[in-house]
Amino acid sequence: MKIVSFLFIFFISAGNIFAFSVNELEKVMVNDNINGEFHQEKIISGFPNPILTSGQFSIKNKELLWITEKPRNSSIKINTDGIFSLSSNGVWSKIQGQYDKSMFLDIVNMNFKKINSIFDIDLLGSSNSWVMKLKPKTHIAGKIFKSIIIKGGVFVSSIEIVEENGDKTIMKFLNVSTKEK
Repeated sequence: MKIVSFLFIFFISAGNIFAFSVNELEKVMVNDNINGEFHQEKIISGFPNPILTSGQFSIKNKELLWITEKPRNSSIKINTDGIFSLSSNGVWSKIQGQYDKSMFLDIVNMNFKKINSIFDIDLLGSSNSWVMKLKPKTHIAGKIFKSIIIKGGVFVSSIEIVEENGDKTIMKFLNVSTKEK
């Protein structure tokens, strides 16, 4: 029995010794000057079919440009000045609403110091393949999100957001690179 207890404690301890940390992830992850494609599925409670969108994205100088191509064209830009929509005449207009642009930018830019102030972070895996689970720890975040699951390697490959109201958004990122398009 003592051997079984020792082995159990050893494996639990060894798992903590070899755990992948947020600091290690920050060193290997690329989250600026990148671009790629996205496929998004929005599952809204009470609706039988998800809303599917796809397009291109880029993150440059901590600014997110989100260009939806299907089912219809639209462009959104998020930076420290706010959230903007591109009109048909080519003018960026600020979107007024109850968006927390700083929280969104902190997640997009993987600002772990800020993320950790809003969410409990559970990180599993290695630098090649990791899963980060975020659970709200502030009242405001808890009123919006149940959880956020981010998966990736050098780049983020998917984000799953489960909202407090039961809606779910699943984003998959493809052909992500640091090359200019």
